[in-house]
Amino acid sequence: QKTEKPLTHIDRDTVGKVVELKDKYQRLKDRSNDKDKEMKVTDMKIDALAERIREIDKKKAEFKDQLFEEKKKNNLLKKRLDLNEQEKLDLEQQLETGIKPNRKGKKGKGIFGNVDIEGHQQMLEERRRKEREEMRRQLFAGVDFLGGGQLKVNQSTSRKCWETVRYKVLNFFDTITPHKTDLKYISAKYDKATTAFFQFYRFVV
Repeated sequence: QKTEKPLTHIDRDTVGKVVELKDKYQRLKDRSNDKDKEMKVTDMKIDALAERIREIDKKKAEFKDQLFEEKKKNNLLKKRLDLNEQEKLDLEQQLETGIKPNRKGKKGKGIFGNVDIEGHQQMLEERRRKEREEMRRQLFAGVDFLGGGQLKVNQSTSRKCWETVRYKVLNFFDTITPHKTDLKYISAKYDKATTAFFQFYRFVV
């Protein structure tokens, strides 16, 4: 029959160290798990931030493409305007040098054959007028490609015209009305109501 060997002093020390190492390992493991959780949260935040950056870059690229397309359209319109102007000069030169009017002065014969000069010139002027109007409309539409560009241009133009007329009328009345210098001083120092009173009062006196 076997008998259990009682624990010696050394055996008890060994067991104590093993227990201590086990506790230390568990604490390290818990810390490691906490760090893993923090790292996962950090990774999620980084992924969300990276996705946001990708969206911003995509929108920037789309906006850049839109600007590039509008710039191409404006450059194309400018080239077409320049080309039309050159064609106008060429046609005018050809009409002057290549067509000899007959005695009536209405028709001539030259490099174009029998040509109605007046009718041809009217046709050219009408075509150029329509092309200029179309080019101008498209250029105005290209100013604000997000929408409403033409309407804004028209409103701004009308407002500028009205402000110009108003300024000229007021300036005219200022030149013919008395106490102009005094009114400027009153307007700079006092409120609009006081200025308006003296504007009326100067005609009374």
